[in-house]
Amino acid sequence: MRNRVALVTGGSRGIGRACAIRLAEVGFDVAITYRSLAHEARAVAQCIRALGRDVVTIQTDVARPEAVARLVAQVKHRWGRIDVLVNNAGIASVTPFQRLRVAEWDTVLAVNLRGAFLCCQRVAPIMTSQRCGSIVMIASQAGQTGGAFVGAHYAVSKAGLICLTKYLAKELASSRIRVNCVAPGIIDTDMARAFPRRALRALVQRVPLGRLGMPEEVAKAVAFLASEESAYMTGVTIPVNGGLWMP
Repeated sequence: MRNRVALVTGGSRGIGRACAIRLAEVGFDVAITYRSLAHEARAVAQCIRALGRDVVTIQTDVARPEAVARLVAQVKHRWGRIDVLVNNAGIASVTPFQRLRVAEWDTVLAVNLRGAFLCCQRVAPIMTSQRCGSIVMIASQAGQTGGAFVGAHYAVSKAGLICLTKYLAKELASSRIRVNCVAPGIIDTDMARAFPRRALRALVQRVPLGRLGMPEEVAKAVAFLASEESAYMTGVTIPVNGGLWMP
């Protein structure tokens, strides 16, 4: 995987951070985006440089078409190619359905689903010209089951990513671009820590493996889908949930 380039949106913390570092470990130069936490993005960049890989951090709002256009152009200018796109940027909200306002619904859908659409639309022509590429969506078990504590807007946005994965897998296959998805369950991130403690403990007790997942475990699945080891896989959603839900 030498001289390959990966773009990871929302790469400053949590699952995105783990994905960026794992891809660097297996030989990718990495571009990571962040929205506001520049110091955390710099910390990830230091880890990647320590692995001997090139890295750039870019502040971006993936919900804005013009921002995504600048982002992709900047990555293309720096390295001349994009081999892997990890659509990880997302926001979560647990607002109950009856109290959910239209503005909040639109914001979550804009970042989680529109952002992935915009990034794919800009990156796909680059991958097409290369005649190769891998796109990985970070969805959620909530998009498969409807979720437990997350809001309807979050679950719907993640279900949309799973559907977008299947559509693009068929649309882009002739260009030798593979599109796959990872659906994490309860992972040890800021989102899980925001759940009420009693509710989180009860949910973890339902996990057959008996624990929270780690961001690095999700990242290993992403790196597999980014690699040639998954060369005959496209349109797939891999659950990383400890057996909490078995499709």
